[in-house]
Amino acid sequence: MLAQLRQGGLQRDIDHTRVLRQARGVLACRVAEAALQGGTTAAQSAVQFAGALRVIDHIINNSVDPNVSMVDELQQMQIVQDTARLPTIAELTDGNVTVDMNPDPAEPRVISEDLPGS
Repeated sequence: MLAQLRQGGLQRDIDHTRVLRQARGVLACRVAEAALQGGTTAAQSAVQFAGALRVIDHIINNSVDPNVSMVDELQQMQIVQDTARLPTIAELTDGNVTVDMNPDPAEPRVISEDLPGS
């Protein structure tokens, strides 16, 4: 992966969280190594490695996997089904409905008698 980055390319299917966790492990070892060496230069290196480790920890802790986030959101939803009977158009309009697109208000045409089952 590092060779691909140096060449200017990057795979699309890389698990970035896994890579960051590996980097965190390497940095934790480097902090311990620098701290055990002793001396001013090693202490400065340990501080720099610890700062990088803190940044990677922050990125890992604040990153959210979109798939996990979506599953959490979907689990919180609850679908409620209303099985109550819906009124028909004839019931809603008391039979005052028309099929004309521009009905003449002077001649209202009631089609409730034309509906089957009326």
